[in-house]
Amino acid sequence: MAVKVNAPSGDFWMIGAHLQHPWPDIQWPLLDESLPVLKNLDASAIVAGDFNTLYWTAAAQKVGHLTHTRPIRTKRPTFFLWNIGLHLDHIWASYGRAHVRPRFGSDHRGIVADVWP
Repeated sequence: MAVKVNAPSGDFWMIGAHLQHPWPDIQWPLLDESLPVLKNLDASAIVAGDFNTLYWTAAAQKVGHLTHTRPIRTKRPTFFLWNIGLHLDHIWASYGRAHVRPRFGSDHRGIVADVWP
């Protein structure tokens, strides 16, 4: 999902992402479908969502490269698999800070952030 926001400080794109699991599902076909949109953004962007992968993987880095954003990292993980904490949910922007929230009934913990496109 992508929507252009007309803000008093200037336009920016708000992009919601939910990628498939990298294995055994394949993230790239779904990500490839969004590349034409990401390549043609005409303003700054904020990307947020469940990437189902870590921020340093090729899929996440591709999104960051195309949107000219960087991960706004949290100290605490957003998902636990076999008691291993993973940072699967991301917010990407130019600048900001983010904090992990409770699960609120989901299997992932939420993130709240102050960001600047």
